[in-house]
Amino acid sequence: MASKSYDEGNAWSAVAQYLVAAEQGSVTAAANAAWILRYSELPRRQGSFSDYDSGSKHLDLAARLYERAARGLGGCPSCAIELGNMIHDAEVLGLSRPRNLTEVLRWYRVAADANNSEGLYLLGWVHQRGVGTGRNATAAAELYRRSVRAAGKSRPHQVGSVQEVESWSSP
Repeated sequence: MASKSYDEGNAWSAVAQYLVAAEQGSVTAAANAAWILRYSELPRRQGSFSDYDSGSKHLDLAARLYERAARGLGGCPSCAIELGNMIHDAEVLGLSRPRNLTEVLRWYRVAADANNSEGLYLLGWVHQRGVGTGRNATAAAELYRRSVRAAGKSRPHQVGSVQEVESWSSP
């Protein structure tokens, strides 16, 4: 029903329906509501003066929903990634929570621990660049290799990253 509302152009109705399901414990509903709040152009509700009609409030709620979904039963690795990305870009997005690179690292690790190829790649990226942690070329190369194995042939850019890291991490 919520997805039908969204498909019919009624994003607010979809968000409301997903929020009800999220409150009942649905990880998928929390993730879907977060995605709509994060990526959809939500029209200002007619006659509403709610704080949630502003973009930064939408993003704060999206971050909370991504966190709920990432922590939920079975977890949601892609939600952990989205949350990490949002925290990394907190100032640019206008989030009320500050940019915290240690927290970014933690959420990418949650996704990597689930053997999510993008989570492994991003965890390699933070180790390569020292984001929220010290630079560690050996760890970065291993995480990039694991990312490629987890993704199969679906992410050729990751193969280039492994070759790049191995070239500067070799003796």
